[in-house]
Amino acid sequence: MIDDSMDRTVLAQTLYPNSSNPLIGMVFPVAEIVDDKVIPISRDNFCKTQKVFITSHYDELEKRFPDHTLFKLKVTPNLKKSDNIDSTQACEYIATANMADEAKARDFFQVINAPLPNPNGRLIQTVGMPSTKYIFIDDETNVYGPFRWKPGQDSNSLVLDFIDAPLPGVNLANAQIYQIDSKIAAAKIVDVEDSPIRIMGGLEVVRTGAFYDYASDAEVVKYCLKLQSDIGARIIEKSKVDSLVLTLQKVPGNAKPFIKQRLGKLSSIIGTIVDVQSELQDSMLAAFATESGREVMSKFIEQNEARFLDRLKREKESEIQSSLMALNTEQQRAQQRLSELDAEKRQASDQLQEIKENIRKEIQANQKEKIETAMAETNISFQKLKSEMGDVERQLAAKKSEYSNFKTLSEVSKQIEKLRSVEEFTKEEIKVLKDSKRLLQSEAEKSSEHLRARLIELKPLVDAINGSYFPETISEKNVNVQTFTLPQSENFVNKQREVVRAIATMLAKHGRVMQDWEIANLLVTTQQSFITVLAGLPGTGKTTLARLLAQVQGLTPRLHEVPVARGWTSQKDLIGYFNPLTSRFQPSNTGVYDYLSALEAETEQERAMSYLLLDEANLSPIEHYWSSFMDMADGKEDRTLRLGQQEIKIPSAMRFIGTINYDGTTEPLSQRLINRAPIIVIDESEITHAESLTTSESLEIAFPLPATQMDELFGKSDELPVFDPREEAAFQRIKKTLVNLDMNNGRPVSISPRKEIAILHYCNKARALMGEDNELTALDLAVCQHILPLVNGNGTRFKSRLELLKTDLDELVLPRSAKYLERMIAYGSQDLHSYDFFCW
Repeated sequence: MIDDSMDRTVLAQTLYPNSSNPLIGMVFPVAEIVDDKVIPISRDNFCKTQKVFITSHYDELEKRFPDHTLFKLKVTPNLKKSDNIDSTQACEYIATANMADEAKARDFFQVINAPLPNPNGRLIQTVGMPSTKYIFIDDETNVYGPFRWKPGQDSNSLVLDFIDAPLPGVNLANAQIYQIDSKIAAAKIVDVEDSPIRIMGGLEVVRTGAFYDYASDAEVVKYCLKLQSDIGARIIEKSKVDSLVLTLQKVPGNAKPFIKQRLGKLSSIIGTIVDVQSELQDSMLAAFATESGREVMSKFIEQNEARFLDRLKREKESEIQSSLMALNTEQQRAQQRLSELDAEKRQASDQLQEIKENIRKEIQANQKEKIETAMAETNISFQKLKSEMGDVERQLAAKKSEYSNFKTLSEVSKQIEKLRSVEEFTKEEIKVLKDSKRLLQSEAEKSSEHLRARLIELKPLVDAINGSYFPETISEKNVNVQTFTLPQSENFVNKQREVVRAIATMLAKHGRVMQDWEIANLLVTTQQSFITVLAGLPGTGKTTLARLLAQVQGLTPRLHEVPVARGWTSQKDLIGYFNPLTSRFQPSNTGVYDYLSALEAETEQERAMSYLLLDEANLSPIEHYWSSFMDMADGKEDRTLRLGQQEIKIPSAMRFIGTINYDGTTEPLSQRLINRAPIIVIDESEITHAESLTTSESLEIAFPLPATQMDELFGKSDELPVFDPREEAAFQRIKKTLVNLDMNNGRPVSISPRKEIAILHYCNKARALMGEDNELTALDLAVCQHILPLVNGNGTRFKSRLELLKTDLDELVLPRSAKYLERMIAYGSQDLHSYDFFCW
C-alpha cells in the first residue's frame, strides 16, 4: 500500500508551461519507480488529473529533457491546495525542476507495438517519437531488441539501428538482437494509462530470450567477406560460392550456429544476385543495342547527372566515414593511454611528494641534531661560567665578613639611643590602645542587645537581596561518541585521500557533491584553525554544509548550533554571566555553557573532534560576544575560560565554525578577526547537484576518527614547516606586491607573521592532496582564504595595486585567487573605487 503522504519517484514527460508564467507548468507521470522497479500508476493510486505541477523553473525542464524525453522526478504531496480549484482538477503532487534527474538509457526502454520490419529497410510507422534512447519492438508474438533508433523522413516513422554502447547483461554479435516471447515479456512491461506508451524497466527479460539474426543482405555479405578474407579466398562467380561456403564451414572457429546461419544466407543472397544480374544484363544489352536504346541512355545520363554525382559523393563520404571511424578508434586508444599516463603521473606525483617529505624530514632531523649539539656545548660553557661565578661570590662573602667588624663605636652608641627613644614611644602607644580597648568593650556591651534586635528585623531583606537559592543543577548534555582508529599505512598521502574520498562519497549520498580538493580544503582548514568562517549569499548552503560535515563523520552529538541574534554585545549573550547577588553563574539560553561543561567532563583518551556552529555569526559584532575566545585563536596552550568564580577548560579538539552573510543587514568583520580566521567563500555557481555526478563506491572507513589522528592527517605540524621552492617564490612575489610602499599604488596591505605561519601549515598538509594537476593549488586556496580577505582600500591608485596583484596571480597560475580578485576589481570599479573582499 502506497502512503500518499510520502515523497514518490516517478518517470515523467514534460507537458506544457503555464500560459501566463512560463516558469511553472505541468508534467505527465508515466510510471512510478519503487525499489528500482517500474510500477504502473493510475488515477486511482496517484492523481485524478494524471499530472504533476512544477512550481519553479519549468523552462529548465524543457531544455534538459526536450521532445518528451523520459526523466526521473521526485514528487511531494501537495499540502497547500487552493480552495478556489475543484479538488478533481487540483494536482495531488508537486515538484521543482531541481528535483528532476536523468533516466539512464540502460534502465528504461519504450516498447513499440509494430511488426518487425524487413532487415533491409528497418523502417516502422509509429505515432510520435519514442521517449527513450533504446527501444524494443512487440509484434504481439515476440518482443525484439534492444534497438537504437533515429527519426524517419516524417514525424510518424523511425528507422531501427543496433545499440551503440555496451549494456549490462547484453552480449550480442554484430547485427544480432534478442527474441523474447511476448507473453513472458508482458510481466516486465508497464502499460501507461491514457497513453500508448509502454515501458520496460531493466534488461532482466533478455535472459529468457534467444538470439535473433537481424542482419541485412549487405551486412551478411560484408560479414562473410571478412570470413573469406581471413582464409585468403575470393568470390569470383556463382559457381565458386557453394565451394567457398563449404570451405568456410570447415574452419574450426566457424562451427557456431550463428555463423552457419549467416553462411546459409550468403549462398541464397549470392545466387539471387547473380541470377538477377545476369537476367538484367542480358535485357539491358539487348535494349541498349538499338538506336532508341542508345538515345534513351544518353538522355538518362544527362537528366540524372546530379544523381550520379550524389551517389559518387555518398560513396566517398562512406569511405571517409570509415576512415573517421578508424581514426576515432585510434583516438579512443590514445585517450585510454592518456588515462593510463595520468594514473602513472598521479603515482609519480605521490612518490615525488613522499621523497620531498622524506628529504624535508631528513633536513629537519639534521638541523635538530646540530641544534642539540650546539645546546650541549652551550650548557657546558654555562656550567663552567656558573662555577666561576660561585667562586667569585664565595670570595666576596669572605671579604664582607672580614670588614663587617670595623664599624665605629660612635655609630653603635647612636643606634642604642635611637632604639631607647622608640621603646618609650611604643610604651605610650600601648597605654593609649589599652584605654581605647576598655572603652570599646563597654560600648559593645551596651549596644549588643539593640544590634541583635535590629538584625532580626533586617534578615528578610538581606535574604531577599542575597537570594536564598540552592545552586541549579546544570543539565547534562551527552556528547560522547565512540571513535575508530584508521588502520596503519606507510603512505601518509594515501591515508589522507582515503578519508577525503570516504567523506565525499557520504556527502554525495546526502545530496551534496563536492570534489576531493574541496573536501580536503574543509578538513585542513577546520583542523588547523580555531575558528573557520563560511561566507556567501543567503541560500548557498553554508549552514547545511557545516551540519553535513559533522554528520558524515558521526559527530552530530558533538555539534552544537548557536543562532546568533542581533544586539549581542558581550560574553553574557553567548555563554552567560556571574550574578553577584545570587553568588552563582547564570548561563544564557544558547546552551553553550552546558555544551562546554560536558566537553570538559569527558574522560576518554581518544576523544573525537567537536564543533560549535555560530549561525549568522555577523548579525552582531563577533569580536564583542566572542572576545573570551579571541586569544585562544592564536594557538595558546592555556585554553581556560574564566566565568566569574568558575573556570572551564576548552579542549584542544574543539573548533568554531561561523557562517556569515554580507547582504547589508549584517556587521562587517574586524581586521582583528580576519587576521585569525580563514574565510571560505561558498559560491552558488560552484555547487554541484547529486544528479550531475556519479560517485565512486564508498570506502570502508569507520567514523569518527580520534582527534589526534585527524590532527596527524590534517592538523598543524609540531615543527614549523617550510615552503617548497615554487611556493616560496610565488608567496614572496605576492607579498612584495601587497606590502610595497610605493604610494602610486595606494595604501599597502600588510601580511602578519600569524598569517604567514597559517599558510605554511596549510600548504604542508594540503600540498600532496591537491597538487596532481597544479603544484600550487594549495597555495592558491591559501591566498584566496587568508590573504585576499585582508584587502580593503579605495581609490584608483589602490586599484592599480590590485591589478598588479592580478597579473602576478595569472602568471603564477593561481586561477581561483585570480578569478576572485578579478571579481573584487570589477565590483569595486562600479562602487566608487571601493575595494573589499566581501563584494557579493
